Amino acid sequence: MPHNTTRPKSTNAFTLIELLVVISIIALLVGILLPALGAARKSARSAVCLSNERQIGVAIAAYAASNKDYVPLFRGFDVPVSSVPVSVLTDYGNNNAHWYWTSRLVADGYGAERLMYTCPSFENAEEAVNSAGVSITIRDAPLDELGNFIWRNSDYAINVSAYGAKRGDPVLRGNQDRIKNLTTSIRTADMLTPSDHIGVLDSFFIAAPPESPFHSPGIANRGTFALAGIVTTNPGEHPHARHGSGSINILWGDGHCDPFPVDDIWRPYETLGDWDTDELVDEIPNRWDTR
Repeated sequence: MPHNTTRPKSTNAFTLIELLVVISIIALLVGILLPALGAARKSARSAVCLSNERQIGVAIAAYAASNKDYVPLFRGFDVPVSSVPVSVLTDYGNNNAHWYWTSRLVADGYGAERLMYTCPSFENAEEAVNSAGVSITIRDAPLDELGNFIWRNSDYAINVSAYGAKRGDPVLRGNQDRIKNLTTSIRTADMLTPSDHIGVLDSFFIAAPPESPFHSPGIANRGTFALAGIVTTNPGEHPHARHGSGSINILWGDGHCDPFPVDDIWRPYETLGDWDTDELVDEIPNRWDTR
């Protein structure tokens, strides 16, 4: 009698219902994991930002050790100050300079690199271009032109109020004293409670005018000019609370770095302490005042 050679149907294949269940489970897992992965990514970016500021702090300390304990000026000139027009010295936004603090720390071999001035959490800064469509991120700053305006396109700002210059010193006022303040940084030994005074911090520059080499239509939060600490409602330099739910990474005067939460990410001066060029109120903590 012939044997039946018909093979039974395979029982190893997925049924449509089983396949849909597997797909649903995978989709559920992805939905659960994506927010966690996003949070981990933001945390990693913030950690890189803090690392950048720590390295900047090391470079500033090395600079001070070689320059009679003075931190680097916001900007400087390779000629006697007496030969620089007063209008250039007193206009902190003027781009006429021979070098900036960012370029000085790189060019003089203090351990700083151009990449250290870019924050991975500041995505819009990556899009910074000039009117000709040419990239102007600080990573492209020319090493043979230390006064090139691109060196100001840092994602971190030096405290020009009383650290990288003494622009707003309420004690020494008047035109000549103002020039002196703008051409004198602070010594680390002269800082008041340096662990609570701003040295460098996250920042950005908004609404550059069309004639600026950094003007880029449609991009509000590009890279920053490398100064901060002067309270203004005009387009200009501002602290940038770009981490977490609203915190600013700060390099403090003693060299340590940590995130500093603010009450209002659009008005961080209220938390950091307003800088007043006429008087300082002792009862109000002011983290801009390093003196």
